[in-house]
Amino acid sequence: MLALLGFSHKFSVILRSKKGVSTLEIVIIAAILIGLALIFKDRIVELVELIFDRIFSGAEEGLDFGIPGTNEGT
Repeated sequence: MLALLGFSHKFSVILRSKKGVSTLEIVIIAAILIGLALIFKDRIVELVELIFDRIFSGAEEGLDFGIPGTNEGT
């Protein structure tokens, strides 16, 4: 119970101070971003997979630097 009272006192001090306003704003923005990430989770995963597929498909094609002893360019 004392821990809860201590937390509520610290929280009220944060809300009243100027630093607390910026802290509160950061917490609200973080909550909104987390909410959006949860709402659009499937779309975000699809986008990341598409990006990595394009990156790694380009890597599989490889770059031919004409180095002897490699399979590319022969």
